[in-house]
Parts: sequence; C-alpha cells; structure tokens
Amino acid sequence: MTAVQSDAVSTAGFFTRRRLRYGLIASATLWVTYLISVLMGPGHMDLADQAVGNDFSQFYAAGVTIRSGDSAQLYDMRYQFELEQEILGPPWEGFHAFLTPPFHAWVYVPFTHLPYEAAVAAWSVLGFVLLYASIRLIGADARKVLPWAISFFPFFATISFGQNAMLSMVILAAAYALWRRRRLVLAGLVLSLILYKPQLALGVLALWGLQWRRDWRALGGFALGSLLTGAFSWLVMGEATRSYLDFSREVIPNLATWSNPSVWHMHTFRAFFELLIGAGTPANLLGLLVGLGSLVGFIGFWRKYRSEPAMTFAAAVVLTMLVTPHGLVYDWVLFLIPAILLWERDLLDRGWLTKAYVVVWFTIWFAGPITRFELLFSDHVIQLSMPILAATVVVLWRKLMSVPVGPEPADPDPFRRRRPIVNA
Repeated sequence: MTAVQSDAVSTAGFFTRRRLRYGLIASATLWVTYLISVLMGPGHMDLADQAVGNDFSQFYAAGVTIRSGDSAQLYDMRYQFELEQEILGPPWEGFHAFLTPPFHAWVYVPFTHLPYEAAVAAWSVLGFVLLYASIRLIGADARKVLPWAISFFPFFATISFGQNAMLSMVILAAAYALWRRRRLVLAGLVLSLILYKPQLALGVLALWGLQWRRDWRALGGFALGSLLTGAFSWLVMGEATRSYLDFSREVIPNLATWSNPSVWHMHTFRAFFELLIGAGTPANLLGLLVGLGSLVGFIGFWRKYRSEPAMTFAAAVVLTMLVTPHGLVYDWVLFLIPAILLWERDLLDRGWLTKAYVVVWFTIWFAGPITRFELLFSDHVIQLSMPILAATVVVLWRKLMSVPVGPEPADPDPFRRRRPIVNA
C-alpha cells in the first residue's frame, strides 16, 4: 500500500483520501502500542513476554561471537543458546538460532559495542534510514511514499522483529538503480551482497539471464561478488564456513520439524501447501508447479516489456516472492519495490491500482493471525495471503498485458544532486 500519493487517489471510488487515512491511523496505533510495550517491559523483555528486538538477539549474539574470536562456534546451538541467555538475562528463556551464512555476522559486529537495548534501537533507526534510501534509489518522492511504506505491516514486522529485511530491500533498490543506468558490473556486485538470503536474488537473476546478451556484465559482477564472498568466508572464517555447510545440509532443510515452527507467518506457496495438506513431497511439488507457472508468466511479461527496466525489474521482484521457498512476513516488505515502480510508471488507472494495493495491505495485516487462529482447531488450514496475492498478481498481469507499451519516461538519477530548473 505504498504509493497512494497523488490527486488520482480521488478516483478510487470507495477508497477516498479520508478513508485511506484510516490506514495511517491504524498503523500509528500499532507503532505506539509497540513502543509502549517495549518501554514498559521488564529488563530486556516487552509486555508480551518477548525479547526486545526478538530475532535481533541471534544477530547480536553472532556479532559477539565474531568479536570474541569464537567464529567457529556460530553454528554450535548449545553455545549460541547459552550466549543469548547471558546477553538477555532472565526472565528470557527462549532461543533464536543464527541461520544465515557466517559472513553475514560481520554486519552486526559494530552493534556489539553498544548495550543490547541500545543496539536494538540503533538497528531500528537504521531500518528507517534504509527505507528512505530505498525509496530514493527507486526514484520516488520519499516525502509522499514514506508514510504509506511505514504503515505497511511487513515494515513494522521488520523493525519489531529486529530482522534484516530492510538490508535486503536497499540492496535490491541499489542494484536496480545501478542496473538501470547500465553500471552493470557494479549492479551485479551489489546484488551479490544479498547472498545471506540467496533466494531473494532469484527473480533478478532470472531477468538478467533472459537478456544475458545485454546484461552479461551484471551476471559477471554477481558471479565475481559471489566468489569474493566465498573467498572471504573460507580465508577469514574457514571453520565457521565448514560448519555452516554441514549445518545447511543437515539442519536447515528440517526447520519445519522443529518444536516451534513459524510456518503460520511464512508467506510462500510451499508454506501454503504445507499448511493445507501437510509437509512432504506433495506440498513441495505443488509449490514447484506454482513457481514454474509464475516463471512462464514472467517470461511472457518480459517479452512485452523488455524495453522498460522499471516494469521488468518490478516483475522480477514479484517473481522472487512467488517462487521463494522461504519467506516470512517481514520479507514481504520487498513488495514495496514493485508497488512504487508500478505506481510511478502510471500505466494503469491509479484508482484501480489503489484498490489492489489496499487488498494486499489488509491481507498481510491479518493473514498471519487468522492462520494462527485456524491452527487452534485443525492441522490443515487455508492461509489467505498467498491465494489473494496470486489473484491480485494475475489480475495485474492481465491488465498490464492488455495496455499499449509506449516509451518509458526518464527518471531522475539518485546518484546525482538535483538542481532546480531555471527558466530563461
């Protein structure tokens, strides 16, 4: 629901400016409630008996592990559990395992120079800064987009969970800005920074692969960045890297069988089918079929819009979210990229587009809690987010495939300082 930002909103029928502002009010209420819960909670806990920063505890502990020279212990679950208990103290008794590659732990080392709660605050502030930077890199007016982006529930989840989704978003936004301006090697190098969650690069790599004659240097930059990252891991953190390879092979594929799985707020087609029919080969195959269908639709879309970087990149990000096997609620913040790009391109009626954004905005707010409620009564439930998202994407695809394609308007270069236009 990011880009409801112009006078065209008045054409949205039922969704008038006044009614749309209720979304901002609801979001503001959520943010205020969260801040009260954090500030009033005992010790490192909030009023909901969750650790302040929640998932950030794993990242902070990983940073402490690196800083103390114990990187070989990054994937020793007993070591990490005891370290988190030491950092947070009672009454915290939970545990968040560090699941990403070892090089990613270095991102959090600077934050370990701060006390835990101050580090959470600094990481949260950085999340807002990265959101602003992402919007600017995409080429939109941050003053108009920012309030709606902040109201998007996945952004709230990113901040309140202490997650790294804003880092993923700014990497994709920077890769887009560089790629659009044909700084291809740099674009590929930047995209390789997302290898801590490699599944989030799938759509962009598919796009570059389709037009490899134009973008082979971007693919080469990605390959070079991947090699440099791998070399750094082996040379600087050899034992940790070997432990991660064993960990990723033996433990990560079985995450769904852990005692406290988070499938209810995992929004992927693989999770949708697991919730509907149970985990196993049939669910994986159905998720794969949906992914293949999404890829076919993406290729058709690319054939029509191959001359329009904004449209093809927007589609690439949507493809990523449709085919990824692992994506939780905070990862949906990446939908801000195609939402902004599609709005700025202005190919569809903005009143209709507003309605589509509202549907997605409400869906992601309530789909997780509804799924969790359903699980109280049955082990086989329907997760609403994915079928509603799929229906919205299909309608958007059909509408965009039916409109004529004209020359894409030039957009301002975020790497250059803007100068006012002076009339002669």
